Amino acid sequence: EQAPPESNGSPKITDKQRKRMYAIARDRGMNDTQFKDELIRMGYKSSTDVLMSEYEDVCSFFESWSA
Repeated sequence: EQAPPESNGSPKITDKQRKRMYAIARDRGMNDTQFKDELIRMGYKSSTDVLMSEYEDVCSFFESWSA
């Protein structure tokens, strides 16, 4: 289990990036609850808390997710 991410001065992702991340998850067959649960498991309260510096890693996780 990962510790909650710290900002360390990194800005949070944009609305467009958040929507892309969600679309990736949906394309992999994830429903809303699964998407939220995975974000919480990663230490985020919501998709608006994802940092720019961690965005690609989070997207990669969703791209590799399988039901």
